[in-house]
This record gives sequence, C-alpha cells and structure tokens, in this order.
Amino acid sequence: MALLAFDGIVVAATTFAAEKANVFHKQGLERWLATAVIVLSLAAAALCLGVAQVSYRFLHYVECTGRATLDYTNEINHLATLVDWRTAYYQIAWWCSIIAIPSFFAMFWVSLHLRNQGGAAHE
Repeated sequence: MALLAFDGIVVAATTFAAEKANVFHKQGLERWLATAVIVLSLAAAALCLGVAQVSYRFLHYVECTGRATLDYTNEINHLATLVDWRTAYYQIAWWCSIIAIPSFFAMFWVSLHLRNQGGAAHE
C-alpha cells in the first residue's frame, strides 16, 4: 500500500511542478517527460490495486475424488498462480516507480534549464 500512496504523491508532484512551469502548454522534451512520469506512476498505482485487491473463493477448486477423499491439488495450484501474478504485478509496479523518479527529476531539471535560457534571452 505504501507504493500505491507513493505513486499518488508522484502524480500530484509531477502535475503541480509541470503546471507551475507551464509544461503542458509547450511542445518538447519536458512535456514528454511529465506525461511519461504521470503515465508510469498511474500504471504502477493500477498494478498496486491488483496486488491490494484480495478476493478469493476458498475451497472452490477442491474436488471430491471419493467417498471421504478430497483432492486439494487444483486449489493449491490456483493459489500458487495467484501468488505468482500478484508478485509480478508488484515487481512491475516497483520498476515503473523506479523509472518515474529519475524521469521526474529530469523533467524538473529540463523545465528549470529551459526557463533560465528563456529568461536570459528576454533580458
């Protein structure tokens, strides 16, 4: 859940910084970076929701193989598959967040650098 909250903060910070620097009203690298950071963070947040959402019908895949015999093989296999999927969701979300952070700083640096160049040209 911490990664989900972190991604929300990254989206908010990117939107705020990009709006303050008027990034969304310009063409170029800084707009592309801002959009990439927001998309990566939202994708990571969506994947985190897939990890946080827990709904499972327990004993749904158990088979009655005899008069007093139950086979749990399909149940265990299904649970193992769900664990694998949730682990993959989390790992992909983690990597999206890891990529978004340097991209945020790059966007911030590019917007400041271009603003300083633009300010010096107008003087």
